Amino acid sequence: MPSVTIEEKGLSEQLEQLENSNIQNHYLEKNELNEVLTIARTYNQQYARILEFQVLTGMRIGEVLRLKTSAVSFDIALATIRQTRATHGGASQDDYEGDVKNKQSYRTIKLSQKCLLLLQEEIEINQHHIIGYPDYKDNGWIFTSKNSYKSDYNGTPLHYYSVINNFLNSFETGKITKTGHVKKIGINIDNLLSFNKHISPYIFRHTFVSHMAEQGVPLIAVQRYIGHKSGSKITEEIYTHITKKMSDTITESIDTLID
Repeated sequence: MPSVTIEEKGLSEQLEQLENSNIQNHYLEKNELNEVLTIARTYNQQYARILEFQVLTGMRIGEVLRLKTSAVSFDIALATIRQTRATHGGASQDDYEGDVKNKQSYRTIKLSQKCLLLLQEEIEINQHHIIGYPDYKDNGWIFTSKNSYKSDYNGTPLHYYSVINNFLNSFETGKITKTGHVKKIGINIDNLLSFNKHISPYIFRHTFVSHMAEQGVPLIAVQRYIGHKSGSKITEEIYTHITKKMSDTITESIDTLID
């Protein structure tokens, strides 16, 4: 087996695959992102903050939900990413922490001022719950459950699939709970949009990649920032697609070189 070599696909085949992949469905244009966040804020401002933070950092949703105050250095605007928010099958119920996806995911990233404001807003809300709700468990998590009807979960980190993904992609059931409240699982956001794309937490990470490509940030720098190893298919396809679109404006820029 060590002597066996597997050839990469030919260039023409790679280009054909890229053209047919509808890669633009994997990220949001700026106007589409604003529409999605506006809808999310209408229904749940905390979840909207999570999605906005994700798109501003390119972090995996599990990495966002695992964030603790101890992982953020507000004075120098850095976040250290070492673990991800795990299910109970991947970690004990006490810590909710699991290993990140790969060794490239162990990283420290610089946070923008907007990112810091989002974190500070969430932490301030947590402080109100620590003071006002005796059943709130403060273990340093930033994006936590704050549910007065499920006190056992107050202060625990939100879960990606059962909370964030359900919020985006499930229907409002209208079912009356035992406590007499209307149960709302989610908003089924795809049906609320003026454009046709499927919205999941992954699309916000990919949108970060597309924005960095538009800004001319080198691919290797983008990969290091988001914790992707070189050769990540989706990252490279998005980056290639965006830079290919940008190349169409080169001739216009050239014509402005000489008066």
